[in-house]
Amino acid sequence: MYNENGISNVLFVDKIKEVGVALDNGLYNAALALCLTIPDICAWVRKEVEAKSNGKVNGEDYEKWFSDFVSPHLCLPDCVIKYNGSQIVKPAFNGYTCWLLRCAFLHNGNSDINSKKKTTIKKVCFEYNKNNPSHHINGVIVDENGRIDITMDLDSLCRCICIGAMKFYHSGNEDVKKMLNEKCVIYIMEI
Repeated sequence: MYNENGISNVLFVDKIKEVGVALDNGLYNAALALCLTIPDICAWVRKEVEAKSNGKVNGEDYEKWFSDFVSPHLCLPDCVIKYNGSQIVKPAFNGYTCWLLRCAFLHNGNSDINSKKKTTIKKVCFEYNKNNPSHHINGVIVDENGRIDITMDLDSLCRCICIGAMKFYHSGNEDVKKMLNEKCVIYIMEI
């Protein structure tokens, strides 16, 4: 694993594998944290390859990448979102919701996405049953104000994000592969 200088490279595909290892070993926070960063990485690479990047990725980039590569693998019910006086029907969990979850989890250490923006979802709760994974969203609870708590299968979300990431990696665009292999690498030195 380490070269002659005591340095090891952790490549993008290694990050994907580590999500599964974390889940299989009960490291649910680690699996979710790593998994929620994957759309950031991929959205950044996509922008760089399209030469539209200023070195930063925003929620819209994250949402678009998620919608293109992860949403097709998730079985999600629709919910009605009230926004600026109009109603929009969207999946209960989509790229925007995942980005809000990413922000809440990575910055605040919780899954409270109680946002007054484009979602009525206030919290994402997770279940994990290693021997009997369920099918994505297991429950939707609506409070008296119309705000929604959803319960999702952690394994399904993480694995769907990883599937999307591998489809992106193997999309046939060699620039994507090159960037993921060269610029999204962590160097670890053994001491």
